[in-house]
Amino acid sequence: MDVKFKVCEVIASLSINSGGTASFISDLSKYLEDPAFQFQLLTATMPNVQNLPIHQALSVNELSARAGLLGQAIRPGAASALTEMSEADGLDIVHQHGVWLDIFRDTAKWTRRANVDLVVSPHGMLEPWALNHKKWKKKLAWTLYQKSDLQHAKAFHACSEQEAENIRQLGFKQPIAVIPNGVELPQLPSATKCEDSKVRKLKGETKTALFLSRISSKKGLPMLLDAWASLAPAGWQ
Repeated sequence: MDVKFKVCEVIASLSINSGGTASFISDLSKYLEDPAFQFQLLTATMPNVQNLPIHQALSVNELSARAGLLGQAIRPGAASALTEMSEADGLDIVHQHGVWLDIFRDTAKWTRRANVDLVVSPHGMLEPWALNHKKWKKKLAWTLYQKSDLQHAKAFHACSEQEAENIRQLGFKQPIAVIPNGVELPQLPSATKCEDSKVRKLKGETKTALFLSRISSKKGLPMLLDAWASLAPAGWQ
C-alpha cells in the first residue's frame, strides 16, 4: 500500500523529567505502524539528559537545545528542520503536542508559510488552571502570538469532553476530536510463579489503592477522598 499521509509529530522534549506529554508520545509511538501513514517526530534534546524510548515506527529528528541562564531550555528554530523534512519526503500534517513554547511558535509559523495543516493537542495547557499559572506572562504571549497561532490550526485534539469545552470557551470554532489518552496496564506475575511477598499480598484479603501524584488542586484529591468515603469498598484500604 502506498503512503497516503505524511505526518510530523512535534513535542518540546522527550526527557524522563519532562512530564506526562513525553510519556504519552513514548507509549503512542508503539501503535503508529500503519502502511498508509509515514510518521516522523521533531523534538529538542539537551546534552546529558536521558530521554524516553521511541518505537522504530516513529523516525526521530532532534534539535540540539541548551540551558539558558535561568535553567530553561533554549531550543533552536524548528522551521529549518521542518523544511528539510518537507523537501525530503513531503509533509501533509503537522501535529504539535503543547503550546506556549518557542518550538510550537516556530512550528505554527512554518505551517502557515508552507500551507501544511496543523493539528494541536494542548494536553491541558489551555485549561483554566493552566492559564492562571504565570498568568500575566501567558496573557502577554496570548496577545502577541498564541491566540493567532491557534486560530490557524486546522483542528484540535482534546483528551476529554471538559478540555474540548474549555477550548470552545476560548472562542475557537475548529473541529475538536475528543480522544482520551490510552493507558497501558502492566501484567502482574502470578503469585504461584513468584515468591515476592508484595505480589502474593495481592491474593490476600486486603488490597491497597495508591494515589500517586503531587498535591495540587487540579489532581482532584478531595473528590477522590469523598468518593472513597462514600463507597467504602470492602477489602480495600
